[in-house]
This record gives sequence, C-alpha cells and structure tokens, in this order.
Amino acid sequence: RDTLWHGKPLKDVSTGGGMCSSDEDCGAPERGLCVSPDLWEILQSLSLSQRCRCKHGYTGPECAVFDAHDDEVSAEVEEELTVRPMAPHFPGFLCFMAVFAVAITVVFVVRF
Repeated sequence: RDTLWHGKPLKDVSTGGGMCSSDEDCGAPERGLCVSPDLWEILQSLSLSQRCRCKHGYTGPECAVFDAHDDEVSAEVEEELTVRPMAPHFPGFLCFMAVFAVAITVVFVVRF
C-alpha cells in the first residue's frame, strides 16, 4: 500500500533509470528521454546501458507516472496515526512478578 508518511511515500519511487533503447521507451517527447549514462552513473551502476531520464513532473523508471501527491491526510492514514492507549502486557508482567516473588522468598528464607 502506497501511503504518505510526513509527505514522503512509504515505498521508494525511482525517477527515471529504467533501461531503454529509444526515447519512446521513456515516454518521449513529453515525459522523458533515453540518454547515455554520464561518468557518475556508470560508476554507480557499473553499466553502460542507456537509461530513462524523466522530465519535470514525471516519475517512475520509464517516466510513465505523473509526479504528484495529495497533501491531505486520508481518513485511513489518520486513523492509523491516532494514538491508542496501550494495554499492559500481562504475560511479561506476570513473569516479572513471579521472578520478583521468588527472589523475595529466597532472600527472606536465607536471612532467617
């Protein structure tokens, strides 16, 4: 599920970078172009393959998605962000109390 957390998507969305052989693979002419990698890109990916480079306003590996988001928190996300009181964790609490009772008993028996 792709929802926003503090204005950022929970899943990383790459902007360009999809392998291509022509500008049409990247939605040319309006969305992106197929370009040869520069030196930095070659060093990062260790590849000489051409990659999509998206124009402003488009995203995705092949520049196929309009880059926009809704700043309003949806009711579903707002519900997830609502703070709910925590119930005590009884199994852990009971184990702690049992160990504590045994320790007190041992100390009491050893002293007297």
